[in-house]
Amino acid sequence: MLLSLLLFRIVLYASADAYDDALSNLSSADLDASLDAFNRIPRSSNHPHIFLHPLASYAHTNLALLHQLLSSPPQVVVDELNLAILADESNTDAHYSLGMHLQDAKDHHGAIESYRRALETDEQFWEAHANLGAAHEDLGDYPGAVDAWGEAVELLESEHPPTNPPEDRRRTLSKLHYRIVNAVPQY
Repeated sequence: MLLSLLLFRIVLYASADAYDDALSNLSSADLDASLDAFNRIPRSSNHPHIFLHPLASYAHTNLALLHQLLSSPPQVVVDELNLAILADESNTDAHYSLGMHLQDAKDHHGAIESYRRALETDEQFWEAHANLGAAHEDLGDYPGAVDAWGEAVELLESEHPPTNPPEDRRRTLSKLHYRIVNAVPQY
């Protein structure tokens, strides 16, 4: 028992070091070194595709980002995001990123589901509301689009303190208002 606990701690420390290296290399734009470090993170014996790391879900989310930067096939990115969600259902970033990838792949129903799952864990996530509106618009569901965009506007206008620079915030609000106004006559 003591030996297995010791081995687990050794694996956990190795996992933490590899993850730190992966993030450090990712932030310094050394993508190949980052990928090598991600590949050094041990995998779970119960789920051989999932990292054995306390932050496994976020490790998979970051690996998906790395694959996107490396122009990996879209399915590789989607697979990593699904592993992130499998590791932690409440990973808002993974649900949101998956929604964006599904929307790019024209899977608007899947995108809507992913954005809704992101909003279940963070209902103040105005970007998810805005993209949810775009996915509804892509399906021709203008009332759904207007509702989601209206929620995004409301959240963005009431955001204190603002997370975006004032000019970006004004531009985003302007775009959302424009989409709402131009969608209304269509339904």
